Amino acid sequence: MGARPIEGRPNVAAWLPEISDCFVHPPESHISRVGVTGSAPLLALTYFAYYGYLKLFEARRGKRRAAAPPAEVSLVIGVTACFFLALVGGYDERTRLHSPAAVLMFSLGLFYCTFSSWTAIALGAAKHPRLRLAFCILGILDVAGAS
Repeated sequence: MGARPIEGRPNVAAWLPEISDCFVHPPESHISRVGVTGSAPLLALTYFAYYGYLKLFEARRGKRRAAAPPAEVSLVIGVTACFFLALVGGYDERTRLHSPAAVLMFSLGLFYCTFSSWTAIALGAAKHPRLRLAFCILGILDVAGAS
């Protein structure tokens, strides 16, 4: 890219240090890959648990208060984000797959937060719903602005 590296860290561009820059050299690269790749299925399990909570709340409540995407939409988006998280952990940052997978993982994660918040608001299952949704929208705008 021709970016000026940070002094003492030739693998880190000064204008955009990435989380992955901390895990370039062994042994930290191996430890981080196991941690990130191993956390992806656990995060997916959390998304399934939250989906179950929303479906249980919906069954008890009966109806939604407002139109919102079904909980299945946020579940699919969240699990897809977990897949990209596993790709980020599985591939070195110097490969072509790492950076696009990271952008997709962060973006889909923010959309998951937005859609799950929107569904929780529609069901009346969220505490401080407007504040939560506002933070999700700000996160999406931040990612969109950085891209």
